[in-house]
Amino acid sequence: MVSVIIPAFNAARWLPTLFDGLDSQTFRDFETIFIDDGSTDGTGALLDAYTAAHGNVKILHQPNRGVAISRNAGLDEATGKYVVFVDADDAVAPSHLADLVSLATSLDLDIAMCNGWHF
Repeated sequence: MVSVIIPAFNAARWLPTLFDGLDSQTFRDFETIFIDDGSTDGTGALLDAYTAAHGNVKILHQPNRGVAISRNAGLDEATGKYVVFVDADDAVAPSHLADLVSLATSLDLDIAMCNGWHF
């Protein structure tokens, strides 16, 4: 139902936190699409390992082309009814997807957005 698109460029230090957040989602009907945007710090290897351990995860490796092109590459692969953009240095709460899907479906929204916290 949901495609989570995550561009990543040299994000190895933040990925474990992001992985924990994705794994703890209470809403489970989602796919994750990572776009490794030419990382040089081990991001690609971490994403490959995470993808190999999860059936709902895809990874695209590309030369560094920037976040907009990376998101568009993810959109080309997306199969969900809804698309959620997450950054590789984000931490997501366990109810992140559930809250967005609930909001979108209960109010018949085309777009649902949320706030974030800086920490």
